[in-house]
Amino acid sequence: MAEDIDFDGRRVLEFGGWNIPTEITIGDLGASTWTSIDMIGSISGAYQAQRFGHLKDVEILDYDAGAQKIGRQPLTIINGDATLLPPAFFGHFDIVVSFATIEHVLDIVRFLEKAWRALVPGGVFATRFGPIWPSVIGHHAYVSKDLNFQKPDGPIGPWGHLLLRPPEMLDRLLVSGVTETDAALTIQQLYTSPRINRYFTEDYQGFFDASKFKSTEFKAAWSKPPPPDIEAALRLAYPMHKDFSTGAWHTLSYKV
Repeated sequence: MAEDIDFDGRRVLEFGGWNIPTEITIGDLGASTWTSIDMIGSISGAYQAQRFGHLKDVEILDYDAGAQKIGRQPLTIINGDATLLPPAFFGHFDIVVSFATIEHVLDIVRFLEKAWRALVPGGVFATRFGPIWPSVIGHHAYVSKDLNFQKPDGPIGPWGHLLLRPPEMLDRLLVSGVTETDAALTIQQLYTSPRINRYFTEDYQGFFDASKFKSTEFKAAWSKPPPPDIEAALRLAYPMHKDFSTGAWHTLSYKV
């Protein structure tokens, strides 16, 4: 992303993240300010210091307090939902970025609208998101170290979340030796959990096209084509969709 955007001296708003060290955001990238908004929730100071040492002395603010800090300090972290971004943040940022977030967003229409409103004219919204639902590991399930989306050749199987109905997947998991408890949790994460939105490439493109942005460039960040037999089954099951290869997208959207 850094090769596509000049961050130097720019005011940056990040949707869905808060853990990039300032040595990178302010130091390497040269941003003048970096404001991060994420649904952090309630975390202890000990957890914050242990997991993200560079944030141990950084206060996490709500929207009201965060609005008072716009442009006044290098790093501001806000606990909030980006789809509820208040007007105090509109028109203050040169760049809005989002990493590994949009695949989790249920209200993409409002998410894109808030990104557009936060930008100044001529601003850029840059994203990298995935794995997306139609990809080989697009389900994001993580039940255990042996049963998770990072192991596509495990019991769930490559594109298994798309090819099997929930009862069929349950049978596969139990036959493979997964416990009833873990199998039930896997089914919930695969098919009903609100942690992901289950949109296809064509859906994302449609949402961006319908947004207020003048234009959006899509570039595949990584892809893994399905074998011919699996692709044939996927096309039969999902005749409205064609892309089962792209795992993540990098996008650039422009505000006039």
